Amino acid sequence: MQQSNKSWAYRLFCVASCIAGLGVGGLLCSLYFESEGMPEQVLKWALRMGAASALNPLERAAVYLALYKVQLLLIGGIGMTVGYLCRQPGDFERGKSGAPAVQGRNLRVSQHHRHSQPVVHRVSPVSRSVRADTGVLAGQSYRFADKLVIGRDPKRCNVVFPAGTRGVSGVHCTLRLQNGCVTVTDENATYGTYVDGKRVQPGQTVVMHRGQRLSLGSGKQTLTLHS
Repeated sequence: MQQSNKSWAYRLFCVASCIAGLGVGGLLCSLYFESEGMPEQVLKWALRMGAASALNPLERAAVYLALYKVQLLLIGGIGMTVGYLCRQPGDFERGKSGAPAVQGRNLRVSQHHRHSQPVVHRVSPVSRSVRADTGVLAGQSYRFADKLVIGRDPKRCNVVFPAGTRGVSGVHCTLRLQNGCVTVTDENATYGTYVDGKRVQPGQTVVMHRGQRLSLGSGKQTLTLHS
């Protein structure tokens, strides 16, 4: 059984509420007896004369409630007031699941446990970059998030070499980024595509890793893959 963490003020409030409820019940009993021609004075006289002994337990309880309704309401009202004024944080608050709500710096923790759905964080799109190390484009960097087409054709390429650059085809090769992995595909280049000196066969796709060097044709035009 889970141990209650409610304060004494909360318990006092609950007990006083029950006493006040008995007072309300006494008020209803008093109204009933008056409607039957038995006002409060008659009930007091019946008790003094011992007539209440002839009543069953339920009737005797109704008589006592009717006679002491004011005291019950007064005690219950005072107890409820004191309990509410002396309450502690979280005494009268409950979470959606029925568990007491947690106050202060623990609120975020309780909310985390109440909800089973994971928190979704917004992540920036992944991208990679290459930097030309040697050749006519030396010093320039190119960032891509999908693909990067390299060659001399300005209409089809993102990295455009000047017309007449030796060893570079119109569309030489294509870098692609998929699921965080970079690949290079040789687009049937006349002079070949190389990764760290190893040739990529025409139409073949190979994986490139950070720091590897991409060479076009004779090797004078090189680019390095960066993060």
